[in-house]
Amino acid sequence: MAMQTYVLTPLAHPPVSLPQHEYGYTAVYGINNQNQVVGYASREAARWDGTELVALPTVRNGSYGFDINESGAVTGMFHLAYPTRAYVIRDGVFLDISTMLPGADSAAVALNDAGVVVGRTGDFDGGQPFIYDSAAGRLTLLPPLPGHVYAMAYAINNAGTVAGISKRADESDARVFHHRNGQTTDCGAASEVNAINSSDVACGSRTFEAIHPARAYRAVLGPGPAAFEDLGHSPQPGLYNSRALDINEHGVVVGYSYGSQNHVMRAFVHYPAGHPDAGFHDLEPQVRGADGWELETAMGINDRGVIVGNGTYLGESRSFVLHPVRQREVDRILSFITLFGGVSAGGAGTGIIPGGPPVPIPSPLWHDLHPAQRDLHLSAALDNLATTLGGNGSAELLHDTARRIRHAAATELRRLTAPPLTGSADTTRLIVPGPLD
Repeated sequence: MAMQTYVLTPLAHPPVSLPQHEYGYTAVYGINNQNQVVGYASREAARWDGTELVALPTVRNGSYGFDINESGAVTGMFHLAYPTRAYVIRDGVFLDISTMLPGADSAAVALNDAGVVVGRTGDFDGGQPFIYDSAAGRLTLLPPLPGHVYAMAYAINNAGTVAGISKRADESDARVFHHRNGQTTDCGAASEVNAINSSDVACGSRTFEAIHPARAYRAVLGPGPAAFEDLGHSPQPGLYNSRALDINEHGVVVGYSYGSQNHVMRAFVHYPAGHPDAGFHDLEPQVRGADGWELETAMGINDRGVIVGNGTYLGESRSFVLHPVRQREVDRILSFITLFGGVSAGGAGTGIIPGGPPVPIPSPLWHDLHPAQRDLHLSAALDNLATTLGGNGSAELLHDTARRIRHAAATELRRLTAPPLTGSADTTRLIVPGPLD
């Protein structure tokens, strides 16, 4: 079976007139199964529908969007200078959760499809997790584990199970806790827990041996100590650390590797046992159309296997979406001759290839291409058809048409991938050209 590969789509930048954040114009943190993405753009929480940037109704003094559920509700924090404040946006209405919390400082980092939000409230001398049911208006505070003074909830699944980290006053003895049906369990030592799926399988990072740095893990949380699976790290030299940032319902984990002596980061995906590609994989070699990109962090993955993350393109900080596709499907798109169905309108359809049967075209594969890239694929298809017809007048006409389409498309792609001039329009829907450039 062909290796899992991905097609890359850049996410839109905010207008160039807005100030650039110290870490770049944009950063993304999460994705739902509708492929809506959440993060920030120019220091304000933002959502991307497809690749289009949508501002969120937050207080305009700095904000992050950390998570998004299936109905499009978003949670995060605003007022980025101390004290930060937790919020949720549900049905288009912004709610300042911090007004209901006992601590001066707060952050909301995750929510489930019922709109139940989790995070932290506290101050310099400690903190505790909170659970806020935004539908019922009900707040629950959880204490740190015994002997600890600081704790934070980082994840919640659709069953209402909460996962977080608890520590001592000196931030030592960090441990994962699991909270369900009013019962909190110490699951063992770990520095992070960042996500949990509906099977109570969580991911994060921890130290596995005293002489080794922290590495990503996958673990089933529940009553009693957890068994932490070491997910490893990038084979690239010097990248001995790794962090797992998200896990989907199929147990696929995404995150990044990094080194203790440099600032290099490299996005990864880890498929669980039983998957055709089981194990650890750097993402960049699996991505078509990633020329000029450095994929630094994979921040989120949905149940369709779509991944969002952050990196650089030609040295500029950018955010991206990766749509999964098997290699044979990527190759087939290069030789389509006739397209039927809703393809031209952005939907799925059917392709006819020389000497072969009709081939389904999945929507993301065609819809997410820039129009100029679609023209490149169509010019290749016309050339294939002309070759099939042989050396007659119709074939020459097709070859000539293909050449003219290819020249116009290549010119447009060169213009779009050139470094932007001050005040120029942003290229929001361009996939960096793949094998046809």
